[in-house]
Amino acid sequence: DSGAYIGGGVCAMFVIMLVARVDTVSPFVALMLIAYPFYEAVRTFFRRIIARGSPLQADNKHLHHLIYNIIKKRLRYSDEVANPLASMILCTLIFLCCVYSVIFSGSSISLMVGVLVFVGIYEIAYRKYSYILLNSN
Repeated sequence: DSGAYIGGGVCAMFVIMLVARVDTVSPFVALMLIAYPFYEAVRTFFRRIIARGSPLQADNKHLHHLIYNIIKKRLRYSDEVANPLASMILCTLIFLCCVYSVIFSGSSISLMVGVLVFVGIYEIAYRKYSYILLNSN
């Protein structure tokens, strides 16, 4: 986890520095571009605190783990298929955030709405996949 958080933090810093140098681009472009890693880190931190665990202790309750486990356990695919398929699903979500941020790069309101829509999609997916895994035997 710490390597992903450090890498995500460094990428976020560069995105923010880039956006700060361009006058015609909304600063919310940076938030939209880093929506997934940022929200994943913040949500994980609070999820662990609420569960009375250490926010710094690694676990396998991230969205990508849930998607991977659904593909592997419910759909019965091997690791060689489940891992890249889970990655492709999340990359599609990240790609859509990137496309949206480019299309609406000058509109702060549209970008704020986009971030809220992303959070909604993330929460729906997380809860749905958690429920499916919890109720699959």
